[in-house]
Amino acid sequence: MTVPFPFLGNAAWLDFVNTELSNGDDKIELLTGFDAFMRWGREAKLIDRGEGHVLENAAPERFHPDAVFEEALALRAELRKAVGDLTNGQTPGSPLLDQINKLLGDHPAVLSLKRTEGTWQIGSKPVVTGPRSVLARVAEDFARFMATADPMLLRRCASERCQIYFYDTSKNHTRRWCSMEFCGNRAKVAGHRSRLQRSRP
Repeated sequence: MTVPFPFLGNAAWLDFVNTELSNGDDKIELLTGFDAFMRWGREAKLIDRGEGHVLENAAPERFHPDAVFEEALALRAELRKAVGDLTNGQTPGSPLLDQINKLLGDHPAVLSLKRTEGTWQIGSKPVVTGPRSVLARVAEDFARFMATADPMLLRRCASERCQIYFYDTSKNHTRRWCSMEFCGNRAKVAGHRSRLQRSRP
């Protein structure tokens, strides 16, 4: 059975971090291998279906799937550390910045201007294709976030058992849960039960 990826972070790099979940003390690994990593890239809309198919079936001499997958897990670990630092008011360390800049340097992007749903947007597409271009797009998203976003609005789900991070884009910046459908509703049910127990004689 394929476990769905959560896309709750409001940023691709946070969604990438959130491919490793927690259920209390247990870790839940959603990136179970190279194929899962490429599926995440498609579902995150960092590559389209056609491009993903080409990347997955590229000649083996052009890349080594295990090496790309190990690099993906290493980048995710650094990004998870960075989001922890940022939520605590600290600056990410230079090893991550070196990693981000290497990915961006290895995958220069062509920018394009387009109008979508009444707003102007800048799109980018790496000149060099290959499975590492998924990582380059994660790196680009992180770089844009650091340059334009407010790190004070980074949040971790208020549930102690949940490790999902998100960027709070709610109107009053009061979002507490990764999702009301999951942790929010569980907290409401638990709170209701607790109040009932306290009210019993």
